[in-house]
Amino acid sequence: NIKANGFAESGRTYTFNVGVSEKAGRAKFSIVDGMCGHNSLYAERKGLKTIDVGLVSIDEHMKNAEKIDVIKMDIEGEEYFALKGMRETIRKNPQIKILMEFGPGHIKRAGVSFDAFFALIDELELTYKLIDEKTGDVTNITRDELEKVFSVNLFLEKREA
Repeated sequence: NIKANGFAESGRTYTFNVGVSEKAGRAKFSIVDGMCGHNSLYAERKGLKTIDVGLVSIDEHMKNAEKIDVIKMDIEGEEYFALKGMRETIRKNPQIKILMEFGPGHIKRAGVSFDAFFALIDELELTYKLIDEKTGDVTNITRDELEKVFSVNLFLEKREA
């Protein structure tokens, strides 16, 4: 994606071969053969191959970054914990935009309730909107509507003061 969108030579985009969570550590990462978009710390079914991965928090890993404009997360259930691990980053970067896949089933497999997830969004003073996958338009969506989706992409940003 970085290369396809012309950012490879910009020096403004960085990738790291680690998982993102609330804090540093290690975890078993489940691999779904032939479906890379379903690999997760929270296996969809038993018997999947796993690999050991390192975990970092955004706050610790990016603590020396001068400015963070965008974070893109598609991490199959770990979104809640990743957000908990970027509290300071969000505070220091009030202009930050977060693009995030959201699937109620993913967060449920991670042991996170719908209410806990949205309590954290409120605590971080973030708003959320739906990203239309066909047009890219950002529109309002309610918690009730989100509870009924399989998976959508959300746009998060700081609430206006």
